[in-house]
Amino acid sequence: MRVKVLIPKLQGTVQAPPSKSFMQRVCALALLNRGSTLVRNPGVSQDDLAALDIIQSMGARIDYDQENHSLRIASDGCTQWSGMLNARESGLAARMFIPLAALSNQEVTITGEGTLLKRSMQWLMDVLPELNVQVNSLNGLLPMSVKGPLLPKSLTVDASQSSQYISGLIMALAYTTHEPVQLRLFNIVSLSYLQLTIRLMKHFGYVLDWNGENEIIIQPLQHCTENKQVEVDIEGDWSAAAALLVAGAIGGRVSLAGLTYPSVQGDAAVLSVLQDAGAQVEILQNKITVSHAGTLQAFNYHAEHTPDVFPVLAVLALYAQGTSYISGVSRLWNKESNRANAVQALVKALGGTAEIREDVMHIRGPVSVNEVHMHSFHDHRIVMAAAIASAGSNTQVTIDDAQAVEKSYPHFFKDISKLGAQVLIT
Repeated sequence: MRVKVLIPKLQGTVQAPPSKSFMQRVCALALLNRGSTLVRNPGVSQDDLAALDIIQSMGARIDYDQENHSLRIASDGCTQWSGMLNARESGLAARMFIPLAALSNQEVTITGEGTLLKRSMQWLMDVLPELNVQVNSLNGLLPMSVKGPLLPKSLTVDASQSSQYISGLIMALAYTTHEPVQLRLFNIVSLSYLQLTIRLMKHFGYVLDWNGENEIIIQPLQHCTENKQVEVDIEGDWSAAAALLVAGAIGGRVSLAGLTYPSVQGDAAVLSVLQDAGAQVEILQNKITVSHAGTLQAFNYHAEHTPDVFPVLAVLALYAQGTSYISGVSRLWNKESNRANAVQALVKALGGTAEIREDVMHIRGPVSVNEVHMHSFHDHRIVMAAAIASAGSNTQVTIDDAQAVEKSYPHFFKDISKLGAQVLIT
C-alpha cells in the first residue's frame, strides 16, 4: 500500500487507540486465569489479534460484545497443549508466550511472519534450559520449539535485550511455582514496561515483591484460582499517541482522548520532551492537547527505556533550533527494522542530518525539501513518523509499504484525515 500525505495543519480531537502493550499482557494473564476475564476497550491491531489467536489456540474461549466494545475471555489455565502458535509480526507475543508454552510437557512450536523471522530469540535458548525446558531453533530465530514442563527456580538473568522476555518469564514462574523464587536482573531496559507487567499481574492476584530495581520475589499463588472473575480496562496507547502529539507540536493543535496520565506506560514521557522543546501542553482528566506555540528548541532525551518514541522524536528534532540528542540507539537494532538506519534515512530524506556517536543520535534540521518518497522498512513506527513529518511544512510525503502501520494503529490514516491531513491511499 502506497500512501501520500500532506498536512497543511492538524487540528481537532481523536480517540487514542488501545495500548497493544497493555492488551497483549492482559491476553496472556487471561489465558493463565482459571475463570473469566472481562476486557473493556480491547485492542484491534494486528499485534493484538495475534495475541488473541494464540490464547485461543491454547484453549481460551473468547466472546465478543461489539455493542459494549468489550470481550470476555474464559480459560481453564495453561493446559498441557501441543501444536503450532503464530505470533505474526509481534515481538512481544513471541517473547512473552514462548515461556508460557514451555509450561506444557508436550512440544509446542512458535513461528511468526515477516521481519519477526529475522529477529533474534537467542535469549530464550540461553535461559529456558535452566528451567528444564528443551528448546530447538536454528540460530536463535523463529520458528522455535519448546517442551517442558518448565520447573521454577531462582535465577539471575541479563535483562538488556528486552523487558518482553522478562515479562513472559515472570508470568511462567508465578503461574507454576509452589514456593518463593527469586529473580535477579541486571542491565534492565524498558523498565516501565516491566512495571506494567507487574502491575497487571498483581491485578490478576499474583503476589510479587519487587525492590523497584533488580530483584523480584515471586510468591506462590495464595488465592483460589478456580472461577476467578477479573475485569480490566485497556488504557490508550501512549506509543501511538506520541506521533499525533508531536504533529500537534510542530504544526497545529491536536487533542487525544482516552489516555491515562500519569501512566505506567513509559512513552507518556513524550509530554515532558514536548514541554522541554517549547510546545504548549494541556493535561485534562479526559483529554491531552499539544499545540504549536512558536519556535521549538533542541532537546536531550534518554530513550533507552522508551525506544518506540525514538522515530517521532527524531522528526520533532528536525523542527527544533539547534542540535537535539537522543540516546539509546542500541535499543533500535532488533526491532521491526534496523530502526536506527531507518530513522537516519528518514531524517536525511527530509533534508536534516542524523549522526550516531556511540549510543547517541545527533539530529539537526530543518526540513528543507518539498517532496519525500520513503519506504516504511516494514516498520509501523517509521510509517507514523514519516506521515507526521509534513505537519510543520509543505512537504508531501509518500510512503511505500504503509500497511505496516496496522501492526499497532490500524486507524492511523483515518485519524490524521479527521484532523485535517490530506491522505491519498493507492
